[in-house]
Amino acid sequence: MNALLLIFSLLIQLNRVDILLPMTGPLSPIGKDMFDGIKMGVGRTKVELHLWDTKGNPGKVYEEAVKITGKEPSLIVGPLTSLNVASLLRVVEDYDIPVVSPLARDLSLIDEYDFYYPFAGKYYYELKEEMRFVVNILGYYNFAFIMPSTSSGYSLMEQARKFSLMYGVRIVFQDFYDPEGTDFSELVDRLNSVDVEAIFIPYCDEGSYILAGQIRASENFTPIFGLESWSKRAINRGLGTIDRVLIASLPIDYRVEIQRETSLKRFEEAFNDIFGRPPSRYNIIGYDIGRLIRTLSKQDGLATSEAAVRVLNSMGIFHGLYEDILLSRDERFITFYLVKTGKLQKLREEDYGYLKVAQKTP
Repeated sequence: MNALLLIFSLLIQLNRVDILLPMTGPLSPIGKDMFDGIKMGVGRTKVELHLWDTKGNPGKVYEEAVKITGKEPSLIVGPLTSLNVASLLRVVEDYDIPVVSPLARDLSLIDEYDFYYPFAGKYYYELKEEMRFVVNILGYYNFAFIMPSTSSGYSLMEQARKFSLMYGVRIVFQDFYDPEGTDFSELVDRLNSVDVEAIFIPYCDEGSYILAGQIRASENFTPIFGLESWSKRAINRGLGTIDRVLIASLPIDYRVEIQRETSLKRFEEAFNDIFGRPPSRYNIIGYDIGRLIRTLSKQDGLATSEAAVRVLNSMGIFHGLYEDILLSRDERFITFYLVKTGKLQKLREEDYGYLKVAQKTP
């Protein structure tokens, strides 16, 4: 009997997932919401979840991470902030334990650990692949980068500078905009005073949509290059008023979008039945993490950390209720879409010339 119990306990240990979230302190409401979502997403899957309270403190993260590495987990989820993730990665850098981070926005952390899977990582790879395409295929070398004045925007600007050195290009204009702003006339005037071949406005929010329109209204028809969020906005809001936009994106699948909407409604109803309120953003993100854990378990991806890495990379793209998540570091998952004559279409080779247009009217 003791031998059977030992075998059973070992099997349970092999399917171990350690979760680092703030359950006390100022960030505890986010941590608790996320953990509630994770538990719903995992459901009855035979996975042992070990929750560690980070208290939102990098020192506490470091302390708990040292303990975790001795448990040989298959997967680590969290922590929340980029500073705390950096503290964790310093501990696990000598191990091959995959780390899934749902909210960290410091994209430079991707370069520090081979087995780091941030939910925001798709922007890193989309920007890198798009810059490579613009340089090697279109032959543009003078870039303008205009980022939102957010933590994500500042982080992506740092990556843009790094990639510019990698590809031997010049950033001749860089600026930040208010995502909630409406008058960008001064920014547009400064932009029009320099000669650029490509304008990168990676994120599409209310401000960037207006900004792009004002650039076009100034008779500047330099191609605009954006990332996945442009494609979503293009579909939802009709981006046809702003042509010559190239989008680096995960493959757009309308069936997945329809299924996502249906699944999200079902989740909201189920969550409301349990908690008596609609789910927060962090509940939904947590649920996506739980579903990811459940998927890994079903594909025997939690037996060891090596198995988890293998399955994560093979999955490539995970379709969450909140957003699509790029798990693999393979840029081949990135697809280009073009806004041309009011329509969003997959980029074809014959469209390359459409992106080589006179920049601005004198």
